[in-house]
Amino acid sequence: MVWLDLYEPDRADLQIVTEEFGLHPLAVEDAIYSHERPKVDRYRTHLFANMYAVGVGDDGSALTTGEVSVFITPRALITVRKNDFDIDTLITHWDLNADLVSADNEVSVLTYGLLDAVVDGHYNAVEKLDDAIDDLQSQLFQPRPTIDIRRRGYELGASLAALRRVVAPMQDLVGRLMRKDSHLADNELGAYYHDVKEWRACLSSR
Repeated sequence: MVWLDLYEPDRADLQIVTEEFGLHPLAVEDAIYSHERPKVDRYRTHLFANMYAVGVGDDGSALTTGEVSVFITPRALITVRKNDFDIDTLITHWDLNADLVSADNEVSVLTYGLLDAVVDGHYNAVEKLDDAIDDLQSQLFQPRPTIDIRRRGYELGASLAALRRVVAPMQDLVGRLMRKDSHLADNELGAYYHDVKEWRACLSSR
């Protein structure tokens, strides 16, 4: 099994990978251009997924997004990052789930780890934004607020709207990767993929 992680590759870099792994040109184009919507596309030799990792700045309101494109082949996972993403989190997931790994499911376990890391980031962002909203509400009753309430409210509203656009498609994305013809969520790993999907559903209800 091969995991190839590319950070801001140019067209020449991806051309080498395309030739080596037989990637579809349309999927490669999606991996090159930014701001593609979250989705899963199916090609003859591989799957292509696009998703967004998120974070919240130190001020508790500014949302940062990092686009991650993924090529999934039977024996390789290729991640293309257009923005910074804590890839160590994925390595940690791999180490923690070493007992699940077999010769037949390495790519599936690694794909699950990526999805879990991304959705965990979504959940952490929701928690931080919730805390920021609670703080804003408490400031409303202060005689002398320490922040510009209207400006802060606008910033939080914009971050929440951006987060919804990232989170909303993830349930369908994970569901498509769980389909039988994707060969990722087998009898053992199906429960783990389902857990990621349920986390995503919980986020939508908040």
